[in-house]
Amino acid sequence: MRTDLQTVILIAACLGSVLYIAEAQDKISSKDRAFLTKAAQANMAEVQTGKLAQEKSMNEEIKQFGQKMVEEHGKTLKELQALAKKKGETLPSSIDEPHQAQATALSRASGKEFDLMYVKDAGVADHKAAQQLFEDGTKSKDPQIKSFAKKILPDIQHHLQMAESMSKKLD
Repeated sequence: MRTDLQTVILIAACLGSVLYIAEAQDKISSKDRAFLTKAAQANMAEVQTGKLAQEKSMNEEIKQFGQKMVEEHGKTLKELQALAKKKGETLPSSIDEPHQAQATALSRASGKEFDLMYVKDAGVADHKAAQQLFEDGTKSKDPQIKSFAKKILPDIQHHLQMAESMSKKLD
């Protein structure tokens, strides 16, 4: 009887240790948490401004770029949300103040002014910032976050190249 009790206690202790280690592995650093938050806000902003580009631009290339931003950043956002959920993290449900100010300014602009603002701000500047963010993400110690950042970085670089090309045409 005593041996059975000792065995049960030993098994319970081992299971508790395994669960503790598994839980500790799922916790993420504050740096990774900040990456997830900023990446979510950036992707939500690209979707929002991409919709504006589809509605407001008279330039077919910019409209198509906006559509691409809605589709691709929307897909990335879904992947990011799944990763965050797996990590037990809650992402923001709305964009941050700077992105909101940008969206508001874009919604008030029209014609050539809109096209210039959209391409230079949401296109070039935001993708440069996103490129830096995701380059930093590739240095994460968390293998899943690192892998996610490495997977998405080429898309961001491609979007930046597209935006820079459009910007040159607008100058």
